[in-house]
Amino acid sequence: MYLDVGLLFLFIFAFLITIGAFFSALLGYEKLKTKKLLSKLEYMQRIFNDVENQSRLLAETNLKFQKIQKELDKKLKALNTLYKITQTVSRTFETEKILDSIDLDDVEELGFEKLLFFIFDDERKKIAIKKTLGYKDREPQIPRNILDSLATLKSPIYIGSKVHIPEGLQPLAQELELTSMIIVPLTIREKNVGVMIVGNTKTYKKPSESDIEILSLLANQLVQSMENAKLYEQLWKSYQELEERVKERTRELEEANKALQKVNQMKTEFVSAVAHELRTPLTSIKGYATILSSGRLGEVKKEQKERLERINKHSHELVNLVNDLLDIARIEAGKTTMKTEETDLNEVLKDVEEVILPQAEEKKLRFVINNKAGIEKIYADRVHLERVLVNLLGNALKFTPENGEIGVVIQKEGDSILFEVYDTGIGIPEKDLDKIFDEFYRADNPINRERKGTGLGLPLVKKIIDAHGGKIWAKSKPGEGSRFFFTLPLRKGVGDG
Repeated sequence: MYLDVGLLFLFIFAFLITIGAFFSALLGYEKLKTKKLLSKLEYMQRIFNDVENQSRLLAETNLKFQKIQKELDKKLKALNTLYKITQTVSRTFETEKILDSIDLDDVEELGFEKLLFFIFDDERKKIAIKKTLGYKDREPQIPRNILDSLATLKSPIYIGSKVHIPEGLQPLAQELELTSMIIVPLTIREKNVGVMIVGNTKTYKKPSESDIEILSLLANQLVQSMENAKLYEQLWKSYQELEERVKERTRELEEANKALQKVNQMKTEFVSAVAHELRTPLTSIKGYATILSSGRLGEVKKEQKERLERINKHSHELVNLVNDLLDIARIEAGKTTMKTEETDLNEVLKDVEEVILPQAEEKKLRFVINNKAGIEKIYADRVHLERVLVNLLGNALKFTPENGEIGVVIQKEGDSILFEVYDTGIGIPEKDLDKIFDEFYRADNPINRERKGTGLGLPLVKKIIDAHGGKIWAKSKPGEGSRFFFTLPLRKGVGDG
C-alpha cells in the first residue's frame, strides 16, 4: 500500500518535473521569438527612418529644383527679350526706332513695372529723357541735386525695398514712384553718358549677378545703338554735304571746262589765222633771201651773203614753226583726218632711215632699226607715222653725244604694235616727264638752253598718235638716256575711239 503511494508520488513528481521542463522550454522559445521580433521591428524602424529622410531630402531637392527652374525660366525670358531687342536695334540707324524696340511687355518680362532712360548733355548738367515706360499720365523729372551722383556712377546700384533707399536717392525714388529699383549707368568708351532705371512699386527680391548683367547689356546695347545711329547720321550728313560740294564743284568744273574749250577753240582759230597770215610773207622772205644769196640779182658780198643765209635759216625755222602750229590747230579742230590704210612698215622704216642715218653718221652715232616681230603691214597714216618717227629720232639725235646710239624697236603687244625710240643721251628729269607733251614746254637742260626750239614737236607727235587711237609715254633718267614708247592698232578698227 505504502509502496503504491510512493510510486504514485514519484510518478507525480516526475510528471511535474516533465511539465515544468516543458513549460520552461516553451517560455524560452517564446522569449527567443520575441527577441527576434523586436530585432525585426528595430530594422523596419531604421528602414522607415531612412525612407522618411530620403523623402524629406527629395522634397527639399524638388523645391530647390523648382526654384532653380523658376530662375532659369526667368533668365531665359530675359535673354529672349534681350535677343529680340538686339535683333531689332541692329537693323536700324534711326534713334526713334531703336528706342521703340523696347516696350512695357519687355520690361515686365524682365520683372519690372517701370523704366526710365535718359542721356546727359555734354556738360552733364542737364538730361534728355529718351524713353519712359509705366508712366502714363506724366513724364517724371530727375531732381537736379542728384544729377552729379548719377553722372559719376560707375556700376549698377540695387535697391531692394523702401527701407534700403539711401537718403540721397529718396527724392528720386519718390519722383519715380518706386519702392525698389536698379540704376544702371550707360557707358560709351568708359564715359558715363546716361542712366537707365528700372523698378517696381513693391519690394523686389535681391537680383542675381546675371540679372544685373542682363540689364547692363540691355542698357548699353540701347545706348551703343543710339551712338551708332548718331555717328551714322553725322556720316550721312557729311556724305550729303560732300556730295553737294562735289556736284557744285563738278558744275564749276563743267563751266570752267566749257570756258576752257571755248578759249582753246579761240586760241586754235587765232593760231591758225596767224599762222596762215605768217606763212605767205615768210615764204616770200625765204624765197627772196635765196634769190639774193644766189647772186642772180647782182654780186653779193661775203658779209651780205652771210646775213642772207642767216635770214634764210631763220625763215626756214619760222616756216617749220608755222607748219607745226597749223598741223596742231587742224588736228585739234578735227580738220585733219588720219588716212589710216594698210601701210608697208618696211617702206616707212626705209624712208625714216634715209632721213636719219646721214645725220647719225655725221654725229658718229650708231643707228639701229629692229623689227623684232617681223611685222610687214600696219594700218596707219603713212605720212604722219613717218613724221612721228622722224620727230622722235630727231630729238634722240639732238640730245645724244658723239659715239652714242639711237634706234627704233618694233614688237607686237596684243592687238597693238609697240614702237620704242631710244637713245643713250643726257636723259630727262623725272619731274619733266609728265610735261614734255605739253605745248611749248621744254625740259631744262644745257642743250635746250644752248639751242632754241619751239616746244611743239612732242605735242604734235602725241596728237598724231591720239588720232590713230594709240598711246604714247616716256621713260628716262638723267644720264641714262631716254625711251619713248607709242602704240598703234595692229588691225583696222582696233583701238578706234
